[in-house]
Amino acid sequence: MSLPELDLILILTGDIYKEPKIPFPEKINWDNYIEVASQNKFLYHATAKLLEDRRLTLDPGVYQHILELKKLEQEKLSMFQGTLEVVDSIMGDEPFLLSKTYRVFPYVTHDVDLIVTDLGRVKELFEKNGYKALPSSYPRSLETREKGLLDIEFWERTTTAGPMVFMDDSLLWERSREMVVGGVKTQIPCVEVDILTFLADMGFRLYEILIGDMLHLFRVAAEADWELMLEQAKKHRWLEQFHNGVAVLNGFHRQLYQEASPMERYCPAVAQAKLALPYITPFPQVTKALVRKGWFNLVKLVAYYSVRLKKYPRLHKFYIKVVMGYPETLFLKYIYH
Repeated sequence: MSLPELDLILILTGDIYKEPKIPFPEKINWDNYIEVASQNKFLYHATAKLLEDRRLTLDPGVYQHILELKKLEQEKLSMFQGTLEVVDSIMGDEPFLLSKTYRVFPYVTHDVDLIVTDLGRVKELFEKNGYKALPSSYPRSLETREKGLLDIEFWERTTTAGPMVFMDDSLLWERSREMVVGGVKTQIPCVEVDILTFLADMGFRLYEILIGDMLHLFRVAAEADWELMLEQAKKHRWLEQFHNGVAVLNGFHRQLYQEASPMERYCPAVAQAKLALPYITPFPQVTKALVRKGWFNLVKLVAYYSVRLKKYPRLHKFYIKVVMGYPETLFLKYIYH
């Protein structure tokens, strides 16, 4: 049984995928509603759709608070749009792909990830326009941090878990698509790269899946070449974790919509996982997946424990300060990427 606040957030997502077949909650704790939406990086949609829905009557104080939160999220969306406009203007004919920091709905992000072909040329273009493009502490990447813009990270490879490889680099540019993101026309990778990236992050870097991630994958799953993705996961030694991630999504789809997901045709396993979002990948799965990529990758469990502690804010803050504050920057980059 999921939280009534999570149920309401999911019920209000019919415009993204389809409305789930779950009972409309009778009572909502609005502090919990905001917390669940925030934990899932889904606050803009959760506030905007709540204000539009006519099935609920909000107290004036609650209504005003929700309205203020929506306005704050809207400002972040505007900054995202402004950042993309700057990137588009500076890059000109230089090829780039927007990676991960978009969804099939308005998505509030804290940074912008770009895949490029020539970091030297990118650095030259940004500095020519008055922006600093500095080497990051991770190889083959640059970063730009400018007032009034979201942080921008440039990569010459996929932005999944650092040195671990999950797909052929050639896939990044094959069948790339044009999409309007934040009002700006831009290029994004093919659907298969989208799905491979989300599933790799779920098992090897972020260790969780959020409401928006799940809905994005449900929405695009039917368009993908699943044989290609299974081939890539097998080639790069993470097929078992690929299946584990899809099985969880299949289980959530059946719980929410009382029908098979578009993924079941290719990956029929259905996990009996509790519908709790963010969903955190179980420790045994993470450990086994990391070991398959090399024993040294177990050091990444430091970041995994950080994810598990998020629901305990004080303990999480202490953990970050004491444990994560010790390693050198380059080591931290490896842990998180």
